[in-house]
Amino acid sequence: MFWGRVNEQVTDALKVANNLVSLFGVPVNLGAVTKYLGFEVWMPKHTLPEEISGFVTLVDSVIIVVNGDMHYHRRRFTLAHEIWHGMTDIVEDECGGCVVIYRRETITDSRERLANIFATELLMPAEHVLRLWKSGVRDVKEYSRFFLVSRKTAEVRLFAELGLPRF
Repeated sequence: MFWGRVNEQVTDALKVANNLVSLFGVPVNLGAVTKYLGFEVWMPKHTLPEEISGFVTLVDSVIIVVNGDMHYHRRRFTLAHEIWHGMTDIVEDECGGCVVIYRRETITDSRERLANIFATELLMPAEHVLRLWKSGVRDVKEYSRFFLVSRKTAEVRLFAELGLPRF
């Protein structure tokens, strides 16, 4: 029964990501997404430890904090990841009105994996990636530039997740 629930959650995450992509285009405008959802985004510089990419909390509204010292592509992935947490993991009565969820380098928690699945689909929707692939685009840098993601994210999406052949 557990795996059925996980598959259902993944399907839901992919649907939500694709609905947002159809509203806000490709590459997705994350500022427009957060505004649409009513989320605030803070990107402080020189205040968060290097190991913290971002977190989400609830004060009067959902606030997503992203480490402003990271590379632009890393900030985009973190913001997309935290959007999922903001939509699904905020519970007002936990810890006196807020929940803080940190993104870790080693992801063992199913919520973290689900947030990554959502973020990847939001930033690099499979349908759009496959359309580019079928049109003959084979340079990972082109995918990185087009979707505004890191080269590593593009490689993982193309080869590990979508199973496209390495060239």
